[in-house]
Amino acid sequence: MNQSINTYFCLDIGGTGSRGALFNSFGERLAHAEADAGALSLGVHQAQDAILSIWDRIVSSLEPDEWQKENTSLIAGVAGYSLPGRVQELSQLLNEFARVEIVSDGYGALLGATDGKPGALISIGTGIGALRLGENGKTHAISSWGFPAGDAGGGAWLGLRVMGDFLKYLDGIALSATLSGEFPQELSYALLERIGTQPHSIMQWQSEARPKDFASLAPLVVAHAKAGDTYCVALLNEAAELIIHVGNALIEASNTQIFLSGGLAKTLLPYCLASGGHINWKLSQGDPLKGLYLLGKGEAPELNLLTRPGLQN
Repeated sequence: MNQSINTYFCLDIGGTGSRGALFNSFGERLAHAEADAGALSLGVHQAQDAILSIWDRIVSSLEPDEWQKENTSLIAGVAGYSLPGRVQELSQLLNEFARVEIVSDGYGALLGATDGKPGALISIGTGIGALRLGENGKTHAISSWGFPAGDAGGGAWLGLRVMGDFLKYLDGIALSATLSGEFPQELSYALLERIGTQPHSIMQWQSEARPKDFASLAPLVVAHAKAGDTYCVALLNEAAELIIHVGNALIEASNTQIFLSGGLAKTLLPYCLASGGHINWKLSQGDPLKGLYLLGKGEAPELNLLTRPGLQN
């Protein structure tokens, strides 16, 4: 490692928003900032813009000229990590930094939850990421396939799910028999206010919507579920069942503990506990940025992903 490195610029870059912090060599957080979404699915340059925007905001909050890229190690957990060629391209665009290491956003969350030690985590945000770091230092990853075919149980999936039922409601079509209750009228008002009240505006919204736009509808479902609406409670139960399926594929017989992190973790935790009691669910108290700092300092294993079973030759 470059011996001149004295600061660590750690970033959690997602599909809804991004954040970062600057740490000194003792692990003390010097400053932090946030920016817009920068997932690699949105393009390499958007990821670059999010990272550099956070850097500029952090540096502007510190003493002028005190912090330089050439003395800083950049460690980023980025959504869309597995998209071909994009990590390499992003790394080249950030080559002013002394060192650049890019991993999946889920790996940063995992290291933050376990303090860099072996363990398992499911991150429930706009999408779903599930990882288990083994005693051998290798990481087993499942889910994280991206929206719309993957990420079942996450915020974007929940928004897409509620939009589908909302359109049925507008046409007077019966909902799935697996859901309890009718589509709530108050939720329909909230959706119409968000996406427009005319057929053309609704069609335009959904045709242009990105994962973060669908995920922005999830808080409406959560709020109505908290108010006791049976449809929204059933929808969150459905999301939790999908998370439990992921958990079943992630746990080991010797260790059934799984940390949950992400924007929907606290909401779905009681649902997972109720239906998936065979798993030791725990809300992560760790910070992905601190986990990435541990990685940058060499105090946590490098990301070494195992081949997914269905893709083995």
